[in-house]
Amino acid sequence: MWTLPDLAGQPGWVVAVVAFLFTVGTLGAAHLRNRSPRAIEPAEDDAGTSELEPGAVPSLPPAAHDGATLTLHRTLDFLAAEAAESREARAEAAQIRKELEAVRADLNRLTHEHAAALAKLGRCEARAELLEEQARHRGGHA
Repeated sequence: MWTLPDLAGQPGWVVAVVAFLFTVGTLGAAHLRNRSPRAIEPAEDDAGTSELEPGAVPSLPPAAHDGATLTLHRTLDFLAAEAAESREARAEAAQIRKELEAVRADLNRLTHEHAAALAKLGRCEARAELLEEQARHRGGHA
């Protein structure tokens, strides 16, 4: 029968894809071996019954139950875990984007306040120079 290649050291997605393709191929081969024309078309006298012919439902050969089924379950578990991690990562990224927008809004507000404070400081310094000059001018006449 078929066996999986040695996938030691390969990334998880490679293992998942190879296992998936192996499993699909095994199931497809089993289906093609068990397929019969009678299983596809129901007999006229069986039209009212819902029971299927024994060969109508493909199944894994006995040797494949150990490797292929186990590989399929492991692959599905791996893909489910990856999907859960992906959902968590997307949720975390959305939260971080919201926090980033809040920080940007604070930065914009503080930048405007800083510019206004600098402008006010400039006006105060100009006023102080004017007052100093007036004080020197008055002090010189007195």
